[in-house]
Amino acid sequence: MNLTTLKYFISVASLGGSITEVAKEAYVSQSAVSKTIKQLEEEIGVELFDREGRTIKLNQQGKFLCF
Repeated sequence: MNLTTLKYFISVASLGGSITEVAKEAYVSQSAVSKTIKQLEEEIGVELFDREGRTIKLNQQGKFLCF
């Protein structure tokens, strides 16, 4: 885990799950942000977002970590 990982997580959570917006702001690809968040989830052993198709939403575990 590093600061960039946490920054992406907090940004996606703050923007209501918009990986696209975070990627644009950080000048990286959407897949880079998505992979970073997935790696964070694997590292801590908890899913932080509920995923349905192309949308993601912060879940209870994510809210606990973020706020």
